[in-house]
Amino acid sequence: MKVALTGKKGIPMQILIAFILSIVVGIMYPAFAKSIKPLGDIFITLIKMIIVPVIFCTITTGIAGMGDMQKLKRVGTKMLVVYVGMTFVACAIGLGVGYLVRPGMGVTMAASQAFTQVVKTPTVGDFLLAMIPSNFVGALAKGDIVQVLVLGVFVGVALIGLGKKASTVKEVLEQGASISFYIIDIIMLYSPIGVFALMANAVAVYGVSIFGAMMKYIIAEYIAALLIVILVFILPLMLFARINIGKAIKDIGAVFIMSVSTCSGAATLPLAMDTATSKFKLPQWLVDFCLPLGGTVNSTGAAMYKSILIVFASDFYGLTLSVDQMIITVLISTMLSVASPGIPGGGIVMSAIMLNLMGLPYEIAGMLAGIYRLVDMVHTPMNVIGDIVGAILIGKSEGLWSNEEYVKESEA
Repeated sequence: MKVALTGKKGIPMQILIAFILSIVVGIMYPAFAKSIKPLGDIFITLIKMIIVPVIFCTITTGIAGMGDMQKLKRVGTKMLVVYVGMTFVACAIGLGVGYLVRPGMGVTMAASQAFTQVVKTPTVGDFLLAMIPSNFVGALAKGDIVQVLVLGVFVGVALIGLGKKASTVKEVLEQGASISFYIIDIIMLYSPIGVFALMANAVAVYGVSIFGAMMKYIIAEYIAALLIVILVFILPLMLFARINIGKAIKDIGAVFIMSVSTCSGAATLPLAMDTATSKFKLPQWLVDFCLPLGGTVNSTGAAMYKSILIVFASDFYGLTLSVDQMIITVLISTMLSVASPGIPGGGIVMSAIMLNLMGLPYEIAGMLAGIYRLVDMVHTPMNVIGDIVGAILIGKSEGLWSNEEYVKESEA
């Protein structure tokens, strides 16, 4: 089998090579690895530059591509049920594993740092109000992903309602999406360098010593992640979609490596969307609709993390959660995961908010900040891959995707 190493087709293999080399360099040459971090920051900044036009253009054209309101209602309802359901189950699994491993028992961290981020406890009204942009252009300029998504939904619905009257606007947005993806192709040529710099720095900074006192916490995260992958991702794909799991794992490889390296769902979104259409053969309009929204609505990794965090914090401070508090933990984890920003380290702030809502001292978030990158390397792939899994399940239920066509078209 011929493996491409150059051009656009060679990027996944280049990223894999960069990923492996970064670990070696991070261990053997830590000073050099730390010095090249700006090269990784450049990559993340380039992705941030293009993410707003990608999300806005793809959401609007994805909804407009459905053609009618009934189809929008049906697919939109299925998307919410699938994505919120996956997030809810991930919360429950995280809570269960937390009580199985009990990562907070016996942990002492005298050198921990206080969490200095300003934490606000949001009300339901505040949460809903924050989703609605007060200014059309302002939301795009600020880069508020949730508000951009809301704008995209409104514009997409308007395009369906107006039909041919708005055909010119629809064409402009489709061209905007094409331009955005072309820019992404250019940025992706730089991605192996960015991935190398980010991962080499992470290995140099954290090394293997960080696994000491927090080993149980990290183990709990990885066990929960494995269970979610099996129960929430693989089983539904096998039983409902009848997918070829071996082929699917191979096709998702580049997305996995990119998400592990960047720890950013937003940065991985363009590659995930390309993989969903080119590798998994999902319809473009379905991908344009589901994946950008899924990046906000579906956060299995973030939800799992918050549940384990509450168990860790309660054990750390010698507290006992009641059954009611456990149920509230799952519900709040699910809701807060919808608001988690898809950026590196965004979960640290959200974890502080979660602790504050549960009445626990949120200073413990500062203790976990040192190892957050290590666990976020699990969260982000789960979030991103979960979006693709959900889109496949929705495509299967709508008769838009089948394993037979997936395998046949890929072979062709």
